[in-house]
Amino acid sequence: MSKKSQTCWDTNRFLHCVGVKYTKMQNRKSQMTKRMLQSTMIEMLQTVSLERISISRLCDAANLNRSTFYAYYPSPRALFDEIEDEFITHIPVLYQKMSDAELLASIGKYTAYLQANADTFRAIVKNGNLPEKFSSLWTEQRIMSHGADAISVNRDRTRLIYTCSAAGITALFMEWVSSPSDVTPEELAWIVLRIFRTGKDLA
Repeated sequence: MSKKSQTCWDTNRFLHCVGVKYTKMQNRKSQMTKRMLQSTMIEMLQTVSLERISISRLCDAANLNRSTFYAYYPSPRALFDEIEDEFITHIPVLYQKMSDAELLASIGKYTAYLQANADTFRAIVKNGNLPEKFSSLWTEQRIMSHGADAISVNRDRTRLIYTCSAAGITALFMEWVSSPSDVTPEELAWIVLRIFRTGKDLA
């Protein structure tokens, strides 16, 4: 390789490294900004409804300008929806064929997450559609875990039972994070497991 070619190669490699580092830095900055907006909204939702949160009010509380907000979200509702969608990703996937130990581990991980993010959970339940989404997701999971043959005789009956079960568990979660309680995440997971298994017996 000629000296000129070597110089060009070194220059290109240097520029590539600088570009990669800059991109990573920008990504970290974007993540920090979004986290700041999310945490500010959650804090505000403890005292006011989503409808009362304007972009100006949100930016003032987060100490950010409006142009920064618009770089990530078109509206406060879009920001809220992202918070809700991220929370939903933590809902455990439960199947009837899982052992009690497996179910307890999965549910326990979620109840611990709820305890650590109680403010977010309360805000989402009050201003979004988390109960409905949770109920729908968990109901479909449980119906699918039975298999087509097991539920073909009375699918409507099975859906009603599991919808009731999922709605009850959602209400249980809300009561647990909203009121002072000595019930631990592990104990709550055990209660949810009993409800889960009861739904199976009724179906």
